[in-house]
Amino acid sequence: MPNQIFSDGVYTLSGTYFTVSGGSAQIKQGDPENIVSATVNGWSLTFASKNAPGVTVRWDYDYSWGNPDIGIIILGDTHGAYHVLVMGDQVVDWNALSIQYTGQGASTGSQNYFTLSYGGKQYSLTQDGTGTAPISFTPCYLRGSMVRTDRGLIDVAELKPGTSVLVKSGELEIASPVIWVGMSMVRVREHAPTDMSGFPIVISQNALGAGIPFKDMRITAEHCIYLKGHFIPARMLVNGNSIFYDKSEISFPVYHFMTSRHGIVSVDGVWSETYLPDDKNVWKFHEQHGGSPVVAPAQGWETDAAAPLCCERAFVEPIWRELNAIAGAPPMNLKTPVTSISEEPDLRLSTKNTTIEPSERHGHEYVFRVPAGEQVWIDSRRSRPCDVVGPFLDDRRDLGVLVSGIRVSDPATNSITELDFLEEGLDGWHLSDNAGLRWTNGHAVLPLARSTSADWLDIRISVAATVAYQNLSRN
Repeated sequence: MPNQIFSDGVYTLSGTYFTVSGGSAQIKQGDPENIVSATVNGWSLTFASKNAPGVTVRWDYDYSWGNPDIGIIILGDTHGAYHVLVMGDQVVDWNALSIQYTGQGASTGSQNYFTLSYGGKQYSLTQDGTGTAPISFTPCYLRGSMVRTDRGLIDVAELKPGTSVLVKSGELEIASPVIWVGMSMVRVREHAPTDMSGFPIVISQNALGAGIPFKDMRITAEHCIYLKGHFIPARMLVNGNSIFYDKSEISFPVYHFMTSRHGIVSVDGVWSETYLPDDKNVWKFHEQHGGSPVVAPAQGWETDAAAPLCCERAFVEPIWRELNAIAGAPPMNLKTPVTSISEEPDLRLSTKNTTIEPSERHGHEYVFRVPAGEQVWIDSRRSRPCDVVGPFLDDRRDLGVLVSGIRVSDPATNSITELDFLEEGLDGWHLSDNAGLRWTNGHAVLPLARSTSADWLDIRISVAATVAYQNLSRN
């Protein structure tokens, strides 16, 4: 069963009940609730009904499907009842929303999905083994961030539409009115990697130079600061000394504001950014003031940003090292001690109940004998390059092994077949970035044909590359 989709807490949402018949949703039009406050506790969600004052509604769910880019979630129970939830302050025209189920119910992976149509667009809501919570990392400021305006410094939490902030224009700063302000609550996912958990980043006073920032600056990990002509996500500059994750809170409000164009502004004495809206992240703001960013056309880094976004190691790593030198401290220990790093993948296969060790190994080729007709997975150690090399490497994928070939020997037909592992949508496989090669994430489905009269099959897996693995225990 997938993990719980929500962290416990209070959310703002709109939602309605539906059932599925013939692959199409039958929405109960009398049930919709638009913009209500809901409390999540474990696997149940409760709210005070707007449609029936004094009535408290409770939804218990067992399964969930989601799309983190748009904040739309479907909850389901074992009796075939479903609820669709739309996160944030969004009033939904439920008559204009349609849902189709075309997935394969036997799967808990990428083949088990709903297709939702709304506003002229289609969205896939998928279910996976790690939960499908609406987790996406909107860049924001924390309370206490001081924004330079034409009236002096103002706390970002106190900004209002109409306030003029000073926006960098060449060597000058020009006043630009704020047209929208948003606030949202972050709930930390403590089980996730730190950079993806929601913990905020502290840029310590003087971390970027004398008086920059002029006090400790607290922002979210994806928030960008402007250095050497480019925007860089704060997470890529963490050094554990002067720039670090603050783990003192697991729930806190964040704020952002928008001007007529994406701009470079001074916050706590650091050149930073105003909000760059698109239709994939505005839903995360539970309280919004001013004209909605959704009304304007969606914007993007390539065409609408005040400066280029750069996540390339060749650009970011020298800056990271400069900032660490300013801190006057040795670099944080980015690498686990050498004794606990290995490039040995500990490759094995697994079924629902059994771990299968290789029967033979010839260099980078592994041979396994597996029972026919069972679902089989390729298991290995896994590691994220950003954890081993450093945060200035923008590769946060869990990498298992890079597979170059899989051959299946069937004794019933005395045949050898090259297995197609490049098919899109296979669980546990990253998108192929090299012809004929593909990374697993440490637990990848082996797409074996189920039709054979043999009792067993021989599998030969060729591994083109591994990575440096930090965690040497079995996943």
